[in-house]
Amino acid sequence: MTYVDTPTMPVPTGDGSVRQGLLMAPVLRLFAITWAMATLFHVWVSQNSFRVLYSPDWKGIVHVGLTVAALVVLCRPRVLPLLGLAVLQIYSAWVEMPVLGNHWLLASIVALGLLLSVAAVRTLDPAEIARVFLPVGRVVLIVFYSFAALSKLNQGFFTPSGSCAPFYANESLSSFGLPTLGHSGLPPWGAILGTVAVECSIPVLLAFRRTRHAGVLAGLLFHSLIALDRTHLFTDFSAVLLALFLLFLPESFAGRLGERAWPKRAVAAFAVAALLVSLALWMWPVTWLKGAGQLLWVLYDVVVIGSVVAFLWRSRDRSATGLLRIRPLWLAAVPALALANGLTPYLELKTSFGWNMYSNLVTVAGHTNHLLIPRTWPVTDAQSHLITVIGSDDPGLEGYAADRYRLALPQVQYYAAAHPRAWLRYELDGTVRTAPHIGSDPVLSRHVPVWRHKLEIFRAVDMRTPVRCQDLWGPAN
Repeated sequence: MTYVDTPTMPVPTGDGSVRQGLLMAPVLRLFAITWAMATLFHVWVSQNSFRVLYSPDWKGIVHVGLTVAALVVLCRPRVLPLLGLAVLQIYSAWVEMPVLGNHWLLASIVALGLLLSVAAVRTLDPAEIARVFLPVGRVVLIVFYSFAALSKLNQGFFTPSGSCAPFYANESLSSFGLPTLGHSGLPPWGAILGTVAVECSIPVLLAFRRTRHAGVLAGLLFHSLIALDRTHLFTDFSAVLLALFLLFLPESFAGRLGERAWPKRAVAAFAVAALLVSLALWMWPVTWLKGAGQLLWVLYDVVVIGSVVAFLWRSRDRSATGLLRIRPLWLAAVPALALANGLTPYLELKTSFGWNMYSNLVTVAGHTNHLLIPRTWPVTDAQSHLITVIGSDDPGLEGYAADRYRLALPQVQYYAAAHPRAWLRYELDGTVRTAPHIGSDPVLSRHVPVWRHKLEIFRAVDMRTPVRCQDLWGPAN
């Protein structure tokens, strides 16, 4: 069954004239709504949103713009508001760099794919946009998820004492006051093997027509479970993936939702709730108000998964052929961009937001702990010179000495430009140095361009064996 745009019934205006409009294609309309919700969950989780009141900066202002744009799309899911939201998403990703979540870089690449699809069709016809854009969005998700799964196949992830799988499972369980899995024995191994099995299977299931529905359901349920963590809020990550997973369902799923009254009422209710939560978070930025966003996520997630399960239970509609066929072919540059980003840790162009989140993956100076990729191919020498912090009067730097993490030289150089008065004693290339003021140190004071700091970011390197799960961004990354 194929859904195309049809003219709306003429709507009389106050002066007796007639206003005409076009309904958005059902699949694109559903994507617009879920994409707007994903944007709101990104805003609610990010600390940048809270700075608008007590420490205004440009990031916070951009987040206000994202919220307004997302609410407009929720209230009026049309092409132009969706395109405006896409432009803001790309810009906000640049503004948030270098402290950028993988999910938001993924969102910005998908947004770029949407804008380029409109350029390709040279029309605002929603049916044409959907025909060209949806395969791009689907392939980007498969590329992203394939690299995310690949990054887990390393020695650190398969070491229960430091693996991110039991780390976050324990964190999630303890946030609800439940017994944890511990870091030894069979329970943590269950988390490790279960995570690897699910993540490795999802892109494969999505790639084939016969297993596509199972892949959607597995992805939705798995990321619903991840988003239950109340210590680290992963609702933003799960919400972006939710919107993309739904693109793999038959068009009749979106079409049947559009034929019923309750989804429209649900969207209206979510729009009102989103507005109230957004205003509350900015007016009273306290911890318990984040719980309101978490509760809204649970309600939203239950509605979506319930709709998907009901559809798959009753419907015999199969996944259509050609869902991954990109036309025109030059739009394959968008998934290629996602592919290139996935390769960056292995090329040592950067080790952050390279689709390697929560993975324990180490790619440093030609070496890697990956089980299938024995070495890296460094394009830069940024990680050939790692700094060991011995002591400092700067709390941000001192933390690296206490926690035994080493830093790539460019990261410390950029930090020195922002904190020139800090005292630092450090070791570099076997030589211990003391810098009374890092801003005037001959090694640390070298200028790092802003574009390089945003795009070529390296996470701290763990000196312990086995490596630990890095759950936080440090001041010098």
